[in-house]
Amino acid sequence: MSTVTFKLTEAFQDAAGLPILAPSLGVANPVARWSAHHLTENDGTVISAWRSIMSDHVLVGQATVASGGGGRYLLFDGTADCFRVTGLPTGVRTIGVLTRTTAGAAGSCVVAGPDAFWYNGTNFSVVGGSTPQYPSPARPASAWGWRFLTHDGTARVWATDGEAGVTQASAATSIGTAIQISRRWLSGDWAYYPGDVAEIVLYADALSQAQRAQIHAKLAARLPLWAA
Repeated sequence: MSTVTFKLTEAFQDAAGLPILAPSLGVANPVARWSAHHLTENDGTVISAWRSIMSDHVLVGQATVASGGGGRYLLFDGTADCFRVTGLPTGVRTIGVLTRTTAGAAGSCVVAGPDAFWYNGTNFSVVGGSTPQYPSPARPASAWGWRFLTHDGTARVWATDGEAGVTQASAATSIGTAIQISRRWLSGDWAYYPGDVAEIVLYADALSQAQRAQIHAKLAARLPLWAA
């Protein structure tokens, strides 16, 4: 197991040099961004830390480096793999996770503050006071997609890619100061979830549907096999 290194080309660009995040989206710079496309470890390497490419925040835990379809990602086995970080700045209003999972598996779980969500190949499921679900966009179950959680002080929005998503009334103004990937506390014990994660991005802004759609469009331009 190793501590991850990364290629710092430009924090606002992907490995191919295409702009993917702010400032081209008309929002402030991201607070933090973790990108598997910038990893230098060989496929099959188990890493114990994943450093943000534009801040000092580090996700700790374990996952396996993998690649396919022209991109790189981290594989979570659903048994013991997870990543977590605390001490995030207050006021983070949007988290976006580029993820996929096997059809039928309750995978790719993300916990942000009191909320959790995951994608099981059929529905984008949400817990955090209630458990709504909505159908995912029409695509192969194993396709990649962005999962967003946004708080704007009056409502929270859970959405896939550029969809409108599900809106619930909420007075929360941020996602909290800690996140966990692929595990959550359930019935007195830790539950782990399988899935693949390629990117995580945090914004101080509450991204609009149009801005989320632009992020997905960047994915389609960069990795068309992932956005099929």
